[in-house]
Amino acid sequence: MNPHFIFNALNSVQHYILQGNVVEANKYLSKFSRLQREILHCSSQQFITLEKEIEILSSYLELEQFRFGESFTFQINMTHEIEPVEIKIPPMMLQPFVENAIWHGLMPRQNERSLGIYFDLYTDDILLATIRDNGIGREASARLKQKSNAGKTNHESKGMSMVNQRLHLLQQQYDKPFDASISDITDVNGLVQGTQVTLKIFIGNKNS
Repeated sequence: MNPHFIFNALNSVQHYILQGNVVEANKYLSKFSRLQREILHCSSQQFITLEKEIEILSSYLELEQFRFGESFTFQINMTHEIEPVEIKIPPMMLQPFVENAIWHGLMPRQNERSLGIYFDLYTDDILLATIRDNGIGREASARLKQKSNAGKTNHESKGMSMVNQRLHLLQQQYDKPFDASISDITDVNGLVQGTQVTLKIFIGNKNS
């Protein structure tokens, strides 16, 4: 998880307190604390259930919604073949991509913002996870980052580099697919309507 998220989350709590809105501050801090506990607990495990991964993702997304004033919507869906309590995957596989979609795809967009996360079975032991946003697209996002990062370290690039490194290490360790591909979502005229991330994740067995 990006350290900026933790910093910004605590800033949000401070903002509510300074405004005298103690109820909202407590509500936000409670959600934030619960999320951090879940992340710390799962970080020591090689595999967690898909149910737990979705729970963490939902908590994270609700916090971001809360902080950004409900300025985006999200949905998490799966095909009927998937049993989230039975499927196990390495923890926190999707969150960095979801965070990237919110910050660099959705937030620069002026109109209605939406994010979708979808799960399907690619094979019996490979989970297919798709993250779709209706943000500004990769090219426009890259231009904005180039302007904002002039003379600065590109933290987002480093973060995604670490994610790709983790995928590579997992693939080496298990000799199974752990990969991510990123593509533009376009309309019939070829105009960019958002970004799609597709992940193939090896499903660990119940004893992992």
